[in-house]
Parts: sequence; C-alpha cells; structure tokens
Amino acid sequence: MKKNVIVLFSLMLFGAVSLAAGKEAGTLGAGVSYRQIVDKDAPLSIHVLGIDRSQPDLYFTASVGKMIKGKDTVPRMAEGMPKEKGQALAAVNGGYFEFTKEPAFFGAVSGISIIEGELLGGPRSTSLCFTADGSPSIRRARSDFKITWPDGSTAPFGLNRPTADYNSNVRGTPLVIFTPAYAPSTGVTNVREIVLGPADPDSWLPIRASREMRAKVLEVRREGDAPITPDTLVLTVSRKAEDSTPALAPGDVITIGTAFSEDMSDVVTAISGEPQILNRGEDPATPDPAKPGARAPRTLVGYNDKKVFFVVVDGRQEKLSRGMSFSEAAVFMRELGCDEAINMDGGGSSTFWLAGEVVNSPSDGAPRAIGDCLVLMRRHATAD
Repeated sequence: MKKNVIVLFSLMLFGAVSLAAGKEAGTLGAGVSYRQIVDKDAPLSIHVLGIDRSQPDLYFTASVGKMIKGKDTVPRMAEGMPKEKGQALAAVNGGYFEFTKEPAFFGAVSGISIIEGELLGGPRSTSLCFTADGSPSIRRARSDFKITWPDGSTAPFGLNRPTADYNSNVRGTPLVIFTPAYAPSTGVTNVREIVLGPADPDSWLPIRASREMRAKVLEVRREGDAPITPDTLVLTVSRKAEDSTPALAPGDVITIGTAFSEDMSDVVTAISGEPQILNRGEDPATPDPAKPGARAPRTLVGYNDKKVFFVVVDGRQEKLSRGMSFSEAAVFMRELGCDEAINMDGGGSSTFWLAGEVVNSPSDGAPRAIGDCLVLMRRHATAD
C-alpha cells in the first residue's frame, strides 16, 4: 500500500494550516483515501483516513474481539471480522477499558458499547454513534438501567462490567447483568448469581438500548462463576448489594430496562470516547505555544456532512513524533474540516490498522491489546 507523505515545514498549530490532498490507496477502493502528514521539525507524524459518507457500500461497526472479556489487538480484531459482513478496510482503537487492575475483567469497556444493535455496555459516557443509514453523531447519554423486582421496587444495574466489590479501571456497580457476549461464565466467585431466561420468548436476546424485556428466574446460585449460555443472562449480586437485593426463586419474573437520558434505540454502532474536542464546529481555545498541555499519542474520529475521518497521531517518540494535547488535536481536526470530533483512548493504545497492516508507530513498540475498536467495512457486491 502506497503512502502519500506530506511534509509540513511550519508547525500547523500556531500558523496557517495547509493540507494537500492525499492519493487514494488502490487497495482501499472507492470512497476512501489515506495520507500521512509529517512535520520533521515539531516533530509530528499524523495518519489520516478520509471516508466518503455518500459511498453506499461503506459502513462502520465495532469489535470487542471474540468476547468482551479478554483484551486483543486492533489487527487481530479487524482481521477477525466475519467474512460474511464484508471486507474490513480500516480500524482504530476504541475507548477506555479495564487494563491493569483486575485481571478477572481485563478487556471490559468503560463506556457505551453497541455492536449491530446489540447493547454490550452502557454507563454514562460520551460516545460516537452511527445509525442504520450510516449517520454519525456524538452523544452524551447517561444510562438509567433498572431492574424492576417482582414487588415493583427497582434497582440500578451495570452491564458486562465489574461489580462494586472490585477496584477496577472500569467503575463497578452493585448489580451487574452479564450477557452471552461477555464470556462463557461470569468469573465472579463467592456471590449470589441469578440465571435468567425469557419470560416472553418473542422478546428476548440480544439486549438492545432504550427497551424493556421481562426475564424469568431459572436458577439461583451461591458459588458464583455462573455459566452464560447463548440463551441466558446472569444477574450477579455483589457482596455490597447482598442485603438490599430481594430474595428470588425460580419462576419469579423481573423486568430489565435499558433506558438512557436520550433515546438510543436508533443506534446500531456506538463506541465510547472522552472528551469531545469539537462541537458544531465551535472554535477550540487557541493553544499557548508555551503551555500546550500534556502531549501524547492520540486517536481521534471526526466528521462533517461529507466525510468521516479516522486520525491517529503518533507520540512519545522523540525523533518521530511528540504527540498532541487535546487543544492541539481540536485545532487539527477543525482545520481538517471536521464539525464534530471525539478523542478515543490514546497513549500506547493508539493504533491504526489499514488494509492488512499497522501504518502508525505505536508508542509501546507494538500494538497494545485493548478492549474494543472501530472498524470501517465494505459490503460485498450483490448480484443484480
């Protein structure tokens, strides 16, 4: 794959920005173009993928690897996309995840996660969302997930994340529901766990955002690590919530609600990030050259009414690239033409996979195993 390398002789953030058009990489096909921007003086190395929103065979999805539990690299997740879904063209790392503190939950994502309409995670977070027609949006949705017990009382819950008994990179909740996408079993020991099946067979899995579903208690376990089958959910009661959680018995019916602070039922793909660095084209604060803020490798996604952009800024490499601060990244994305932009996980997680190869220089020296990634796909051509 050929790279179009642009050399900038003045620091783009403190002067006029000039971005030459990049040549389309032949292996990517129509509607997709890649370029690398290099400023040897700064130094900076920036990778930019422009994606034409009007190209009908392109779409965006996400991956958590084989299952939510367990970390994997962007290349392995992208190359593992099911062939029937089309051709994976490009992928960048996603949001924050359980990375170092709790091995039992390695890979669990910290924010909203929706893949092909299935809700996989959903606490409060800023998220990049795509609807079925490919329209992007950046939403600040707060989850209001609730379980309604048989007596009508309610309690909040988390989805596919640590319980409150653990000191995790990902904020735990007293009650957690684990879905079949999480792992073969919960991995949580010495707690009460309630295995759930459908109360209404026509309205069951997968769990979707901004919906309600009724579940019937199949089994109550006391030893933990309950198996999760393709047709069951497991409600795990943390030790901190044991006294406040009612006793349940097989046959009892509860209601699971996945409301958000705004309707998310139209979202087919969502991946979390933080912070939003551009909002409605609003000018970011002009960075002070003497106080640019913390610079690091960055993964950024932005868009306007014609294009979506994947951007990875290399960093923490003295001779190659210093990285960017949030304010510098905002300036860059605005000059690129974005009206809206969001920051994904950065640092050693920043990885850009393109047509079978990693095109950036990860600061760890190799792609880091992470929680999720955003993938650009091309649908297979259909016969007329």
